[in-house]
Amino acid sequence: MTNPDVNLEITDSDPDHGDTERGKVTSASSSSPHPERFTEVADADAKPAAEAAPGIDMPLEKDNLEGVIEADSPVDAEPEGEDGAPPDSEDEAEDEEGEPELDSEEEREEAFYWHTQIINELYRACRDASPLNGGYNYLSTLPGVDRMGNIRHTARAERTGEVVLLRVTPLVPPVERFAGQRLINELFLMRDMRSSPNILGFYDLYLSQDDEELDIGEGKSDVWLVQQYMAEGASLGELVAYNNGPGGFTEEQVAKICLETAKGLAHLHEQLIIHRDIRSDSLLIDPTGRVKITNFAYAVQLPTIQSKRRTMVSTLALPARSPYTPDKTHWTPPEVIRRREYGMEVDVWALGITMMEMLDGRPPHSGNAALRVLFLILISGTPKLSREDADALGPDLREFLGRCVEVDVDKRATAEQLVGHDFLQRGCAPIGLASLFEYRTREPPPDSDDEEEVQPQTELTAAGEAVVSELVADVEEGERNDPSVEGAAKT
Repeated sequence: MTNPDVNLEITDSDPDHGDTERGKVTSASSSSPHPERFTEVADADAKPAAEAAPGIDMPLEKDNLEGVIEADSPVDAEPEGEDGAPPDSEDEAEDEEGEPELDSEEEREEAFYWHTQIINELYRACRDASPLNGGYNYLSTLPGVDRMGNIRHTARAERTGEVVLLRVTPLVPPVERFAGQRLINELFLMRDMRSSPNILGFYDLYLSQDDEELDIGEGKSDVWLVQQYMAEGASLGELVAYNNGPGGFTEEQVAKICLETAKGLAHLHEQLIIHRDIRSDSLLIDPTGRVKITNFAYAVQLPTIQSKRRTMVSTLALPARSPYTPDKTHWTPPEVIRRREYGMEVDVWALGITMMEMLDGRPPHSGNAALRVLFLILISGTPKLSREDADALGPDLREFLGRCVEVDVDKRATAEQLVGHDFLQRGCAPIGLASLFEYRTREPPPDSDDEEEVQPQTELTAAGEAVVSELVADVEEGERNDPSVEGAAKT
């Protein structure tokens, strides 16, 4: 299938970078969309090509990009009504899981126009085939879907025999514009970033069309992401759930996990990549002690080291278009809630909150609705551990945590600085994390009726948008009048 000329250009001003023009992507005509025919960009700053996939002889090369689609920019932009205010109802925002409602023929034509542009752009990064038609042999389908609704299979690479993970993203036409741009941003970023032992390995990309021979296909268009598979691994969130409460993680285990995560973040930040979704569910660990960062759906790459972002906090108006959704409110740093410009420091704050998850068994302010969590983050300052023996923890641990969750962004440590911290140097050996997986050999605990009642983490509406804006204004006024913020807390 040939790839027609594509000129996917977005030139409206970027809300995250003032009035600077956003990136323009132009795809040259080619007789084949296969990446092995791409030409290398003659750029001194170009990143090395990704590692060869275990089942393919030819590695993916960086294609001839004139720019980079920054899907995050329109994703983060807050839509305005006629008076510049957010939409008055959730009906104006697209449902995260549903298809867009096309009320007119004009809207339908525009939706399918962007669908075509997105598919053509994906052809520039993907092989025009299914991995199961050559290179990989299907093994099994994993139960359920991942956090982004993707189906996952395991397969064996024919060339190397390695078992890999196949993440399948179905593209049901018409693909919503912002969701498609976010997918393109994620795939291009994962493909082009340098490999690291602390990042889940990327191998290959495929785009299959009209694949009727395979029973596990998802329709006319499926994006197949071939990744490293950690067969015995589990997310840190699962380990926290089964090793819950004070003492579930030793200080040495916490130090080891934080060390490997800080190494991964330093590797990303060196490439000007902000992950923006660091939390327990974004870290994969296996019994051999490997710790890897995954989930790059909301990652973004800054154009320069001085660049900053400004993102709408939480999903106050558009559930699918912000990296800070209600289920991630606990990890949101105060500067994001205040809608100030932010950089890579947000990942360090999230690492600190993830560390508190391991020590307390849950993040700070758990049990509160998302809107109240935002308010508590604003008025509480530096979050505190809730366990009774918090003062008995090592002073180097408490000092490390304080550097991560420092409210003053200028005083917050960088990931590179954290790697050399004394606390991380006393992390356990890799095999020391194996004890966290002992729950797999135990009987499941009986159901308890005494569980803490947690208020539902419902989506925040446009009405919540106004509430948070008022909260921010009240807290900042309280800070000016009373540095202890007690007045704002009472309000």
